[in-house]
Amino acid sequence: AVFFGLSCSPPWAALPIPMLLAESLALWVITKQLRYAFLTVFVFFTCCSILIVYRLTFLTETVEIMPGKQILLKTFARVSMFATMWLIIIIGLVHRAPGGIGKDLMKKYDATGASFAIYGFVLGATEFSLLRQPMPVYSRDSFEFGRVAVYSSSAVYCTGVLTLLIVWHLKAQKLIKGESAVVASSTALGKMIAVIIQPNIVGVDNSLSAMYLRWTVASLLLMTICCPYALRPVYIKSSNHLPKNASMIVVAYCAVILPLVIIASVRLV
Repeated sequence: AVFFGLSCSPPWAALPIPMLLAESLALWVITKQLRYAFLTVFVFFTCCSILIVYRLTFLTETVEIMPGKQILLKTFARVSMFATMWLIIIIGLVHRAPGGIGKDLMKKYDATGASFAIYGFVLGATEFSLLRQPMPVYSRDSFEFGRVAVYSSSAVYCTGVLTLLIVWHLKAQKLIKGESAVVASSTALGKMIAVIIQPNIVGVDNSLSAMYLRWTVASLLLMTICCPYALRPVYIKSSNHLPKNASMIVVAYCAVILPLVIIASVRLV
């Protein structure tokens, strides 16, 4: 922690902060209590804020985070920082010690699965932004190899496969519900499909908006295919009554998911 603090070149007054991060991380690993996970998140936020101020404040490089929306590199680093903080909270929910306040409520509403699905979406958005971002002009790679992207397609495939493995493991351990597993898996597979289409088809629009469109269509299509297997059946033969959520399942699948897939696919056709 001390060497990390010295490598970031902050003032000596800020040196105890990475030491506190190491201490809070050790307490979290030993006790597995969610309170120490939040403490780790808070100290991590402080360390990253200092690093961003001392390293990225004076840079004028911009990143296209959304189609037509440019943000400074400092702002993009903050977005990545908040995504990492969100991931730490997810790990804290997964490896939480038995008991605790609100555990049954979070399990009922699948807070872990919903958080992981949201993180998958944010991860895909940041990866797409970096795939379209060339190396800075003053970068060594820019002079040796040309204006290559700062992020590679192989890294997208690696994170996608890793996400699928984590989702499969969490689902097998019954830490997340089937609905959240379908959403997270479809998002990861759709991301990889959108990246595969990008370099292999001649004449395809490779703008950020086109990548988002391919990602949306592929993810919704996979959700449409997998949703009937994840949702509860609307009719059970051993019972004479329909489940309470039968009408909601039919309306969500037929009136929301299917029309969204059809409408999003019209432009590609």
